[in-house]
Amino acid sequence: MLKIITLVVAAVVVADASDGNIENLNQLYSVLQNGENKKVGFLSDGNYHTNQHLLPPSTIPLIMQSVGDLEAAVENDTLVAALMTGMPSEEFHSFSNDLVTLQAPLFGTGPNSTDLIKALDAATVRIIEDGTDVEIAKRNPPFELIGVHTCGASGAFEFPPTENATGLLKEVLDTGILKVAALGPYDWEESGNYTDTSNPTGFWPEFMTSVLIEINKAYPNHNITLERVWRAGSDSTLDLVHSEAAYMSEPYFLVSGYYPSSGGISRKAAFDVGCTILGKDSKFFTKKHYPVLPEQNFTTVESSVKEDGNVSTGLIIGIAVAGGVALLGIIAAVILIRNEKKGKPIFSQLYEA
Repeated sequence: MLKIITLVVAAVVVADASDGNIENLNQLYSVLQNGENKKVGFLSDGNYHTNQHLLPPSTIPLIMQSVGDLEAAVENDTLVAALMTGMPSEEFHSFSNDLVTLQAPLFGTGPNSTDLIKALDAATVRIIEDGTDVEIAKRNPPFELIGVHTCGASGAFEFPPTENATGLLKEVLDTGILKVAALGPYDWEESGNYTDTSNPTGFWPEFMTSVLIEINKAYPNHNITLERVWRAGSDSTLDLVHSEAAYMSEPYFLVSGYYPSSGGISRKAAFDVGCTILGKDSKFFTKKHYPVLPEQNFTTVESSVKEDGNVSTGLIIGIAVAGGVALLGIIAAVILIRNEKKGKPIFSQLYEA
């Protein structure tokens, strides 16, 4: 009964939302499901994988290289909507995807990565503990930092001693090079602009610079430098980590994404995950005054009711009214039973009167 009433109210509310903006995920779902254009833009495969369940199965994802490309494609109606971290330009309308997704560096599985993970975790917790990550975010507005940390105080995370280093950490110390698998080079604005590969800017490039500073503090005689190994797509970038052509991924990778090269299993299953850096609250954005018809808004709610039980809207209202009458009947029955138990039956009293 409560569910039916809720659906009726929801139908009325959504039907009224016809001011021309796509205001939320429900309306975006309806437009994609019922409209001719099914295309939504993302900056990486991982961004799509993480949000795929929020969209209709018929959605067509387009992966683009920069925020500017996403905005241009939304403006010229190639895309209905696009997803990004941070805020789009003011000429667009945006709303949250209502998710917080974790970002962390990914490593190959097995003992070869064990000491390197320990070293990177030790560097990460020191950056978080002294507030360096917060300062980096402040220098790159409007980057939004949501702290979601799986590693605690730095005292629990120590750098492996140089003389005992094994596997990929030993390789880094011997060569003085930390090879990192990187996506692009692309321009994600305040999150990271890597188009000038010798001097990338933004939150994530600065964060990796801080990681390198902490590692060189721990191993001062090795002068370790960073070497990014670039690939165009998320899957091919992670292939570098899997094959150890690179020793780790950039720390911006979404833990909840897939790794298609291993049969589409999760990244968490395919790789070892380092300390999480932050959680990402992404936003969908659309054109303002998008031509949304009230009928489109209503269809999502009405069709969901029909899928649950092939019930029409008129019948739902009828059932709601009938349910209200039934509820009054139940209340009356309860009163009758209570009076019977007290030895004061209502109908007996009426008869005697």
